[in-house]
Amino acid sequence: MDGIKVKQDGLAKYLRGLVGNDCSIGLHEIGLNSLYEDREEAAKKIMIDGLDNKRGGTTYFTVAYFGRNGYEFDINNYSCYGSIDAKTIVVVAIPEAFEMSNGSTVYGGIFNKRKYKDDQGHAECLTDYVFQAGIPSEFILGYYTYNKRNVKPIYKQGTRTIYNPTTGESAIEITNTISGYEYGDATFYENPKYYSKLSQEEKDSFISSNYKEQNFFNINNDQSINDFYRFSYYYITMDGEESFVSKTIKQYEQSKYYKNKELDDMIKDDNYREVIPGFKVISKKD
Repeated sequence: MDGIKVKQDGLAKYLRGLVGNDCSIGLHEIGLNSLYEDREEAAKKIMIDGLDNKRGGTTYFTVAYFGRNGYEFDINNYSCYGSIDAKTIVVVAIPEAFEMSNGSTVYGGIFNKRKYKDDQGHAECLTDYVFQAGIPSEFILGYYTYNKRNVKPIYKQGTRTIYNPTTGESAIEITNTISGYEYGDATFYENPKYYSKLSQEEKDSFISSNYKEQNFFNINNDQSINDFYRFSYYYITMDGEESFVSKTIKQYEQSKYYKNKELDDMIKDDNYREVIPGFKVISKKD
């Protein structure tokens, strides 16, 4: 499998371009304590088998999520497990919602920006709950490698005046300050089994086999929406923390899917009656 060379400081933008904005991106570094002597072999195995999360509860125990709608995560400063120079990092990319061929849209939620292990063991959203024991290969976008030694500082030359208080004399000193960094290349290896590369039939099978019963939050079906909202009243964490159900509902109500549904309802209502004389919804935008 051939890798693609990408400048380190352009890697975040490159990854975002592969999956789009409606996707949470996270990172998992293969550390020095890997079972495999070759860390790239470990990354390749994760692309095939998925990423195990023995601690369960939330994927944040094994993945640090840094960004969703932009390039706000500092991908070059991510580091775990004590590796110093040579880096091998697995990229996790999880869609916010899943479209099925039968017209269903299963809403899974988003992963907020949190530091590695910065949690109390509670799932962040429905998808986090469903895959708390492990992230499947369908959500492994690939992995990248780079060496931190390839990052070189860029120096800017300047001058400053130095005064001798004893003699009253002054002198000009030449200074060199770091004005930025020159990044080397990272090599990215894309997973051919990633979700977006599946056929629609394979996507349908993947969704229906993982999102079942009360976890099948179909936002194109009013009954399913009502059932999921009702589920939030019964699912309470033991320590009083907000549940993944209520978190997912809040995320949904802030999403484009909810806004589009509101517009659709307005259009349907306007087809029957004009609420305000002379007012009619004629189009909508995502």
